[in-house]
Amino acid sequence: MKKAFVVGIVILLVLPLPGKGKGIVYIDIDSASIRLYRLAFPPLTLLRGVDRWGIGKRAEAIIWKDLEIAHLFHLMDRSGFPQKGYLQERLIKYDLWRDRGAEFLLSVGYGVGGEKVFFEFRLYDVVRGRYIG
Repeated sequence: MKKAFVVGIVILLVLPLPGKGKGIVYIDIDSASIRLYRLAFPPLTLLRGVDRWGIGKRAEAIIWKDLEIAHLFHLMDRSGFPQKGYLQERLIKYDLWRDRGAEFLLSVGYGVGGEKVFFEFRLYDVVRGRYIG
């Protein structure tokens, strides 16, 4: 009993300490007066294979429409984007995206091989300058 009590106290003292983890980014979707987050969504980039059937364009249109329907994001005009293509974490210039007013960046790459298609989605928090998932 005493051992369990000591372990419980240690856990209570250690858990609240800040760690080196990146933490969790929350997007509030339950608020009565929700504001739309400014999302930069560059065109999809073909990473592998040949897209003979226009899969990328169709997938891009579906994703765009889904983001509009979700009504969580203001999709930014692509003409002023500072970077093009599929953006990985080490390549992103967060300050340029912030200067354009972006809060989040969704980068999508895809590949086609035979009868298979794959997609890679990367979401970045531009304000904090970090990869979310």
